[in-house]
Amino acid sequence: MPKLLSTGSWVVVLALSVGAQARVAPRSQAATQALVQAFRDADTFALKAIVLLALGERWHPAGTEPVLQALRDRDVRLRAFALETLVRTGEEGPAMVASRDLVGELIQKQLTAKEPYYQERVREVLGRIFPDGKARSRTEWSTWWFSAAKTYEPVPWSEPAAEEAGVRGKGGTVAQTLVERAFDLNAAGLEVAICIDSTGSMQVAIDQARDAVEDLVSLLRGIAPKFRLGLVHYRDVTDFSAGAEIRVQLTQNVAAVHASLADLRAGGGGDTPEAVEKGLEQALLPAMGWQKTTNKLVVIVGDAPPHPENIPIAVELARTAHERPFQRKNAPTTGKEKSNVRPFVISALALNNGSLAAFREITDAGGGMCVSLAPQGARRGPAEERASAASRGTKAFVKQVLVLSFGSQWRESMDEFVEIYFAYRDAGVFR
Repeated sequence: MPKLLSTGSWVVVLALSVGAQARVAPRSQAATQALVQAFRDADTFALKAIVLLALGERWHPAGTEPVLQALRDRDVRLRAFALETLVRTGEEGPAMVASRDLVGELIQKQLTAKEPYYQERVREVLGRIFPDGKARSRTEWSTWWFSAAKTYEPVPWSEPAAEEAGVRGKGGTVAQTLVERAFDLNAAGLEVAICIDSTGSMQVAIDQARDAVEDLVSLLRGIAPKFRLGLVHYRDVTDFSAGAEIRVQLTQNVAAVHASLADLRAGGGGDTPEAVEKGLEQALLPAMGWQKTTNKLVVIVGDAPPHPENIPIAVELARTAHERPFQRKNAPTTGKEKSNVRPFVISALALNNGSLAAFREITDAGGGMCVSLAPQGARRGPAEERASAASRGTKAFVKQVLVLSFGSQWRESMDEFVEIYFAYRDAGVFR
């Protein structure tokens, strides 16, 4: 179990040193050591990767330990994030944190990778450490290192000024850090219900959601092993009487959600508004299988708002779920029960500007956020162009659901996390 709540643990240090600009702020020795301890406590690839990214653009050489450990890990995904941590270190950073063991690992082991993209990134790091170096091939690097290793020492570290070390200014409250949030998801679990419009204009979005499921679950389960996913779809009461239905209850079975999305065919519609409130109502039902103590997220995905007269209904559903989760009217609730129950967070992916205003009203009441996401799919044109558009749409869907799971303050970090993952995956470094 991570040391999430221990007084005096790494979390306390992180709260003082890893502010909202987590990736760009220089790291003091204390802040870096706190992240080193967090890396030791992490028990999944994705959790470790997030800690590595939190090191930022300039960190104390104490951070070399987890980076080197990650480079030696059997999981190639973690090796990729370790390499990117070095690539993204500030201008002088690599030369200050590159210990003899780290340089030896890069030259003797990491340069042997078969994937050209990975090799290219290793060479980029070596070029940053040794800007005057003449070596190009692995053989040249190995020959040079055989002699240079005997006298090699990294550039001396210079401590950043206190105001540069990531501490928030006076009068501001310290935001929950990215690493704290990741460890909370890891310990408490995460449940996500996708609540998707399935009317005629939504087939591209449905297909993108289907294609995103495997990567989405891989990443979120890498952070929160107790991750569960569910699916609800809605149309309008003119399309079928209930307006919405549960297709898959919350489950760890990825295949069930993927298959349900694959079978879901967009249809119906007509007038612009849809029964968004019916979809939200179904997503919040106990029949979905929600657990009280987990992090709970409902993601509305649609391109149309509710009917105007039903917007207040959707807003009240979202507000009640967020402020009074699992409470029945007039039923007394003890303080202990309240403290153990986590609220629902209602967020949305708006695929059309016409739905933005209503979705924002709903998500504001539900403690979440509304993200505008233009569909990337293409139905016509060359096959390669269609595949590229679909791939962009899938990545965008994965990225935005991760952002919604973490919170808007970590958009930049989650964007970076997903971009790294897909860059190495698409390059064939892992599958």
